Amino acid sequence: MPRSTKTGRKSTAINTRFFTARFACRISVAITASMQLPAFLASCSTDAPAPVARLRIEREASGSRALDVFVFEGEAPYPLDSYQQFPAGEEPVYAVSGPGKKRVVAVTSTSGDLYARASVSRYQDLAKESFSLLEDSPDAPFCYGETNVEEGSSGSVKLTLKPLISSIRVRSVSCNFSGRGYENVGFRNDSLYLINVVSETCPLGAEGGRPVSWLNYGFPSYSHPYLEASGPGKILYCYPNPDGSPPTRLVLEGTVGKTRCYYPITLPLVKSGSRLVLDIIIHRMGTSDPDSEALPGTYTVEFITEPWYERETAIETY
Repeated sequence: MPRSTKTGRKSTAINTRFFTARFACRISVAITASMQLPAFLASCSTDAPAPVARLRIEREASGSRALDVFVFEGEAPYPLDSYQQFPAGEEPVYAVSGPGKKRVVAVTSTSGDLYARASVSRYQDLAKESFSLLEDSPDAPFCYGETNVEEGSSGSVKLTLKPLISSIRVRSVSCNFSGRGYENVGFRNDSLYLINVVSETCPLGAEGGRPVSWLNYGFPSYSHPYLEASGPGKILYCYPNPDGSPPTRLVLEGTVGKTRCYYPITLPLVKSGSRLVLDIIIHRMGTSDPDSEALPGTYTVEFITEPWYERETAIETY
């Protein structure tokens, strides 16, 4: 079933796990020496030297959320050098930092409260902060990004700010029961839903984040528009599940003739800020349990991954 897309990447799996992802929500951070901006809101020392670096941050996915920018010292224990919060919007913003090696972190605010993160004094404090899927929004997603700035850096340093949330869309479901005793019966799909979905996660400090809690563990028990749909074409949402224990699964529930059955499809690692599009062909009767592995050959799935945003980003040098 050959397909082509302008921006996506395609792979085909037969009851297997395979995935590649791209991110296209970017922040451009340009750093130069000897440029002054207003004093930062928090500092680890009142005697710190005057700021010597300016960071230009282009916001492409902040939506209606405020943006917090932290600059930490670049060596353990990574104490805070400066902190600034910027109001919601999409215009470029500017942050400042002191001299030396730094770790720069940009995170959208959960509330817009100026003092919500006032207790952060080290990078590890921020890395403990968790985000909730049910408080997230595709229209104004929680976003994050971080990068290291080496001492003496000049020119442009690029930082990727990506949405934490990802989307899942089943574009088509078809069946091919050729050679089966029920080949003329077909499959009626009543619903689609996600199970074993990460509900809360800490995105910083670990590849893929650190899941804290799950929704629909083992069986659909929580009803939410992010997790269920009446059929193909609808978009579902989830957070990364890097350990896959338990694995996040997309379940097709319906009937073959009069038999109720399920097609639990173990999703590949759905990374932050990606769109996963699926085309599914069913070849045999499904399982009796929505959280059980299907037999090999039960279905064929074509995965296409796309970026959340598709924009060209200019990197400006000062």
